[in-house]
Amino acid sequence: MGIRISTLGITGVEKDGEIQGSLPGKPVTFGLLVYLALEGSVTRDKAAALFWPESDNERARANLSQTLYELKQELGEGWLHRQGNFLRTTDFLWVDTRAFEAHLEKGQHEEAVSLYQGHFLDGAFLAQTHPFEEWVEHRRGHFRRLYRDALEGYIRDCRKSGAQEKALATASSWVAVDPLCEAGQHYLIRLLAESGNRDEAITQFQRYADLLEEELGLEPMEETRELVKGIRSGDLKPVVRKGDGLGIQPPSWPAALPGELDGEGGEVRVTDRAQFRRLLERELAPRLQILRPIGRGTMADVYLARDPALKCLVAVKFLSPEHYEDEEARERFLREARSMAQLGLHPNVCDVKWVGSLENGTPFFVMPFIKGTTLAQRLKAEGRLSPGEVRVVMLEVASALVVAHQHGIVHRDVRPDNILREEETGRNILSDFGIAGVLETGEDQSPKITRTGEFLGLPEYISPEQLDSRPLTDRSDIFSLGVTTYQLLTGHPPPAEEAGSGVGRRMALSALREHAEAWDPVDRRLVDLIGRCMAPAPGHRPTAADIVQRLKRDERDAASRSLDKTDEVRPVKLIWERRLPQIMLGYVAAGWMTIEMTQYFERFLDWPNLEMLVLVTLVFGFMAVSILAWFHGEKGRQRMQPLEKWLLGAVGVAWVVGFVLVWVNGQ
Repeated sequence: MGIRISTLGITGVEKDGEIQGSLPGKPVTFGLLVYLALEGSVTRDKAAALFWPESDNERARANLSQTLYELKQELGEGWLHRQGNFLRTTDFLWVDTRAFEAHLEKGQHEEAVSLYQGHFLDGAFLAQTHPFEEWVEHRRGHFRRLYRDALEGYIRDCRKSGAQEKALATASSWVAVDPLCEAGQHYLIRLLAESGNRDEAITQFQRYADLLEEELGLEPMEETRELVKGIRSGDLKPVVRKGDGLGIQPPSWPAALPGELDGEGGEVRVTDRAQFRRLLERELAPRLQILRPIGRGTMADVYLARDPALKCLVAVKFLSPEHYEDEEARERFLREARSMAQLGLHPNVCDVKWVGSLENGTPFFVMPFIKGTTLAQRLKAEGRLSPGEVRVVMLEVASALVVAHQHGIVHRDVRPDNILREEETGRNILSDFGIAGVLETGEDQSPKITRTGEFLGLPEYISPEQLDSRPLTDRSDIFSLGVTTYQLLTGHPPPAEEAGSGVGRRMALSALREHAEAWDPVDRRLVDLIGRCMAPAPGHRPTAADIVQRLKRDERDAASRSLDKTDEVRPVKLIWERRLPQIMLGYVAAGWMTIEMTQYFERFLDWPNLEMLVLVTLVFGFMAVSILAWFHGEKGRQRMQPLEKWLLGAVGVAWVVGFVLVWVNGQ
C-alpha cells in the first residue's frame, strides 16, 4: 500500500494502512517529509538551507542527516533514494496534492473537489523558519488557485449534465468558505436565478454588496452588476467575455462562466489580460495574494491584494498589458512611482511601499489600500460640501502639494477623481501622479515625455498655460485646486469652454461671491482665495504654502468666533433646552399656593414658626428642583450624575440644619 501523506485539510501520514500519529507532531520532521514529497527531487544543500538557515553549512547538513534518519526509523526504506547530493522520492510515497493536480489536469473536477478537504497545511504545526514558511505560503496560494479552478470546472460540468442542484450546492459551499470571492458569488447568483430562485439571487447579491462595502468599501464588479440587472429585468442572457479585462476568467474575475460558447459556437478564448492575471498571481506569491481588480485607468490597472506577512490589504498598480511595450507609457508609470516615493510618508499623499517588475518587464508598485471614496463619488452621492468641509479639503490637498512642489514635482491632474477620502480617518489623500511633470527647478533633469502640443488631464481642471502647452510651474496645480474647490462648493466645475476663456470663469466667481454675501466672514474669505487660485496669470496665484498658511489662519479665526459665539449664546440656549424657566415658574406657583395654605391652616394648628419652617423648606426645595431641572430637564430619560448626587446631598444636609435651627428657636 505504501505511504500516504495528507496535507489538504487534516494532516496525517499512513503507512500500509496504519496511521503514523507521531509524525505530524514533529514540525521539522513532518515539514521535511512534506517538502520532499512535493518537490520530488532536491539537493541536500537546498533542503538544509530551507530548514536550518541560521546554521552553517556543515551543521545544517548534519541536522538534515539526523532528521532523515528519524524519518527512516518511522517510515522505513523504499520511499527515498539518496544519490550523492540529491534526494529523490519514489512512487512508494503518495501525497494528496499530487493526486489533486492529476485529477485537475485530466479534467476530473469532481474528484479534485472531493480530495480538497482544506487549505494546504492549514493549521499544521510546522518548522518555524522564514524560508520554509515562504515555501508553504507559496504552495498554499498555488493550491488555493487550483481549487478555485476545480470548483468552477465542476460547476461547469454539472451545468452541462443538467445537475443544477449539485452546481448550486458547490457554489454555496464556495461562498461559505470565501465570501469575498467575486467568482464564487457570481456563480451562486447566476445559478440561483437559473434555478428559478430569482428573489433569492437578488437577495444574495445584496448580501454580497453589503459585505463588500463593509469590509473593503468596494462595490461588486461590473459583470456581476450586469448579471443582476438582467435577473431583475427578466432578461438573463449568457454573458459574453469582454476583451477589456476587468472581471475576466475566474477566480476573482467572474465575467463569463468558463466553458460558455462564443457567437460562433467555439470555446471562448482567454484574453491577454486574463493571462496577465495568472502571471500576477504566480509571480507575486507568496509575498502578495492577488484578490480582485479595483480600478482601471488609461495606462494602468489597480488590483486589491493581501500581504500575508503584514496581514493587511494593499493596492497594487500595474502598467496595463497593452502598454508595457510602450516606452512613453512605461516612463510615465515609473515617473509616478518615483514621484510618490519621493514624497515619503506625508499623511495626504499615497505612500509607495515598494516598486518592482514582473518577468516580462511589466512595472508595478505597491501602496496601502485606502478604504474610502473619491471626492467625485462623494459629490455624486451627497451633493456639494459645506464651506467648512471645503476648507479642510483645500488645506490637506495644498499641504500635499507643498511637499510635491518642494521636490520639484507638479502633479498636473488635481481634480476630485484623484482625491481620496479615507473612511476611517476622514483625511483627504492626493493620488494618481501618473502624468506628474518635473519643474525646471527640480533635481530630476530627465527628458520631457510630453510631446509638443500634447496636454494631459481634463480640460475642466487644467490651467490656461497647460491647455496652451506652455511651460508649467507649481501654480498650474494651484489653478486645478481652485477649480476643484469651486466644484466642491457649488456642485459643478466651471464649464470647460468657459474655464479657459476667463470671461465665464469671472462670471461664475462673481455669482459665487454674491451667493456668499450672507456667509460668515471666514467663508467669504474662502471664496476670495478660490478666486485667486483661478487667476488667469500664474504669477497672480498663491503658492501652496501661502494657501496652507492662509487657511490655518482662517481656521483659527473660525474657531475663535465659534468660541465667542458659544460663550454668548450657549448658556442661554442650555437654560431653555433644560426647560429651567418653565420648571421654576411652576415651582414658584406651587410654593405660593403652599404658603397661602399654610397661613390658612396656621389658625387651627398650634405649631410654632410653622410659616417659617415652610419657607425654609421651600427655599431649599427651590435649590433641589433647580439641580434636578439642570440635570434632567431635557426631554428623554437621563441617568443621575455623581455631581448631581453630591449637590442634592449638600442641599438636603443644609435643609435639615436650617429646619432644626428654626424649630429650636421657636420653642
